[in-house]
Amino acid sequence: MKIKLGITIGDVNGIGAEILIKAVSDPRITDICTPVIYASAKVICYHRNIAKVDNFLYNTASSGDRIVEGKINLINCWTEMYR
Repeated sequence: MKIKLGITIGDVNGIGAEILIKAVSDPRITDICTPVIYASAKVICYHRNIAKVDNFLYNTASSGDRIVEGKINLINCWTEMYR
């Protein structure tokens, strides 16, 4: 069983999401752990486009018991952006 590594993106207006996307897109990451990103799916998609990372695929999990080992997982913490 691989270690589950919980990660938040930090400030939605910062560069944390882009750095995170680029870092976990490396296939070696899922060889050593199961990343669990806590963020908004909309925010992640927005930053994926800015970072121009096409190979960033993830499993959307509604809770911790729905995490898929060996894959990047996203727990959608909120569904609407603040205006």
